[in-house]
Amino acid sequence: MSIKRTVLITGGCGFIGLNLAKFLTQENYRIILFDIKYPLAPHLIKNAEIIIGDLRSAGDISDAFNKYDIE
Repeated sequence: MSIKRTVLITGGCGFIGLNLAKFLTQENYRIILFDIKYPLAPHLIKNAEIIIGDLRSAGDISDAFNKYDIE
């Protein structure tokens, strides 16, 4: 099965973000977690990439979109 799309989840290391990431990886999406902190349990999300950054920083967001093919 091929990867459908790349999805950026802001606040991806929180409860909702991690559960959304788990669901989307099961649906074969490529997941990028963007959060100001590192997840407490990164092993829960397989095949997800983690970007530590601040959503209030235009530079951090721009770097994420430039590094990955996010739709």
